Amino acid sequence: MEVEKLTKRYGQQEVVKKLSFVLEKGTATALIGPNGAGKTTTLSMLASLLSPSNGTITLAENLTIGFLPQYPQFFPWLTALEFVEMAAKISGIEARKAKLQATRTLEFVGLETAMNKKTGAFFRGNETTPWPCAGYCPSAETSFIG
Repeated sequence: MEVEKLTKRYGQQEVVKKLSFVLEKGTATALIGPNGAGKTTTLSMLASLLSPSNGTITLAENLTIGFLPQYPQFFPWLTALEFVEMAAKISGIEARKAKLQATRTLEFVGLETAMNKKTGAFFRGNETTPWPCAGYCPSAETSFIG
């Protein structure tokens, strides 16, 4: 993925200003900055949820992108396993493979003992722990976590 002079304006306010970078396959990159620095806006543009005012975003051909918004919303009656399995199915993983993929993903992030815990019961501080699994589980080549 290549980003060149990415800019986003809301009226006269420029919230992302001529941002340029290249993301190589197999790398992890973080956007770090204070509140209001444009991190979520940038991620939204990269995921095609928001149009840039100027600049270009060039994606690899047939790139699969996963995007997780800044404030997750759970279905509190679902277990962590059910939630991640649902995300896998929505993302196109066959139903018979989705549960296995969800189980492997939760194990990978160390949630094997919490798989059957209702998402509404996750305590403050780790209540969003199953959320990133939903984006990772579909095996997206690129995931944006806002």
